[in-house]
Amino acid sequence: WKPTFVRVSLGMNSYTPSSWSGTYKTSMTNTINALGANLLIYVLVTLRSDASMTNYGSDDATYVPTTATDSVYTALVDTFASSKFVMFGVSNEPGGNSVSNASLRSAMDHAVGVIRAEEDKLGVPHHVVSVQGNNWTSDISFYASSPLAQDNVVYEVHGYPPPASSYTYSNLPVILGEYGNLTNSSAFFADLE
Repeated sequence: WKPTFVRVSLGMNSYTPSSWSGTYKTSMTNTINALGANLLIYVLVTLRSDASMTNYGSDDATYVPTTATDSVYTALVDTFASSKFVMFGVSNEPGGNSVSNASLRSAMDHAVGVIRAEEDKLGVPHHVVSVQGNNWTSDISFYASSPLAQDNVVYEVHGYPPPASSYTYSNLPVILGEYGNLTNSSAFFADLE
C-alpha cells in the first residue's frame, strides 16, 4: 500500500482505559517509531481514551480530555519530542454529541496549550496537533468562525459519509481521520483533493 500517513489510536479498549505507562507505553512507542523509520510516513498519535479523560454517555468513543489529562500529553511530548514524523491527536470523537461546541473548543484549546508548553520547555519544534469537532467529529464548523490561536493545528473530520459542509472551510486546514459508506466516492475524493 505504501502509506504516507498512519493514524494510531492509543487506548483502543475504551471500556477499560489504559494509561501511557509501563509495557503499554514501551510497546506502542516501539510500534510508532518503527512506522516512522520509513521517512515517508507521518504518524498521527491520537489519545483515544485514557483513565484521566471523561466519558460522556455509553458510547465507547466519546472521551474528552480534562486537566487531569495534561500529564499524559506532557508524557507523549516527552516521548516523541524529537520525532519529526509524529503528529498529536488530542482525542477521538470527544463527547459524541453530548458536549457543547464551546466546551469542546475549550478542552481542545487547553490540550493544545499543554502540548505547546511542553514543546517550548524542551526547546523542540511544534508538532502538528489535530483537534476534533462535535457530533462524533463530523462537524468542525464552529472552528471556522473561531479557530484556535496556536500554530500547527489541523481540524479533524470523521464521516460516514461526511457531508461536504462538514469539512469545506477555506480558512481551516482539515484532515480526514475516518470515513466509510461512501455512496458517491468520486465526488467525495474530488472534494478532498
